[in-house]
Amino acid sequence: LKAAIHHIQPLFFDGRRDKNAAFCMKRQVRYTAPIVSQLKQKITITHPFHPKYSRRYDLIRYKKSWGHPCIDLHNERDGLITVPIGWTDAVEPDPFVVVSAGRSDFRTQDLVRLVHLIEGLKASNP
Repeated sequence: LKAAIHHIQPLFFDGRRDKNAAFCMKRQVRYTAPIVSQLKQKITITHPFHPKYSRRYDLIRYKKSWGHPCIDLHNERDGLITVPIGWTDAVEPDPFVVVSAGRSDFRTQDLVRLVHLIEGLKASNP
């Protein structure tokens, strides 16, 4: 590896190599596809407001649509559909959602009132 880095390091005008140049060089990111056997093959739509909520589909492929991760799904009843990956069980659930379990220790109106109180204190104590 040192030989490879040494080989691609830029030269100074006098022909010396900069030993710290490797830290400044842009690294290439290599993306690898997951092993097909490790992918979940049956996907369920988990978004509660989606019209096809709780239906199961065969996974066709992962893709990006308008820059967002999506998946193509298929079943005999609905045919081919594309949904955001976050609306399915193809990804792990959001840790906050899991821990909160649908509960919140604060009401929205109380948090808004707290913001106003803090802003008032900041204004009165410059």
